[in-house]
Amino acid sequence: ANAALAVATSSRSISEVVKSLHVAFLLVEKYPKQAEMLGLATRLVHVCTTAVLRRSTPLPLLSVIVRGLGTLLMSFSVGGAQRAVITRTAVRAYPESDTVMSLLSLGLVVTCMYTGEDEAPHLDAGERDDD
Repeated sequence: ANAALAVATSSRSISEVVKSLHVAFLLVEKYPKQAEMLGLATRLVHVCTTAVLRRSTPLPLLSVIVRGLGTLLMSFSVGGAQRAVITRTAVRAYPESDTVMSLLSLGLVVTCMYTGEDEAPHLDAGERDDD
């Protein structure tokens, strides 16, 4: 996944990476317990936070990554360790000179604040009713 993000320079490869990220985010959101057991959530958060901090990541990918991480936070699909990594990354990624990236990272910081551990539902991730 890191290699895919690194070579995503053409519009075709960007669209392929975007589709892969959508699938990965959806898997973690819908099956959080299994994703955590398999390490998918940890790997996805690591790859995405690394890409957010890399200045060479194309803006379309950054947008998808930030929205995906926000969705994982709002759905409480990641554990406390991943939430902490996402929060630190959102704060570190805030550049004062880049307006678009500033807005993306600020939105993620606000999502982190409003979906903190105190706000987590008291259901086990495997007990959610998706009907």
